[in-house]
Amino acid sequence: MTTLFADTSFFVAFFSANDEKHDAVVRFLRDDLASIVTRAWVLCELGALLARGRYRERYVPFVRGLQSSPRVEIVAADIKTFEKALELYAARPEKSWSLVDCPSSRIMARLA
Repeated sequence: MTTLFADTSFFVAFFSANDEKHDAVVRFLRDDLASIVTRAWVLCELGALLARGRYRERYVPFVRGLQSSPRVEIVAADIKTFEKALELYAARPEKSWSLVDCPSSRIMARLA
């Protein structure tokens, strides 16, 4: 089975019916097209984005569903990864990466 890295925009597309990728993400999740790897930081960023919106009440059950799925791996946040992400963030000011994006690039490289 193929493995996909799911970033924050993947999950935002799931919650937002107006997102151009919404239907594709819903189909992807519904049809078990691949296993998913994401980071705890990505899910934290998603929670921050949904905190004041109408989807707030759906966030925790959604994450619990991800946690219980055998198709989903959630990579834990740790201080060593945070430090490396902070160094990369500081070293690349020309990039528009968020701090959450910095450690995710390593996972994507591993999956390629």
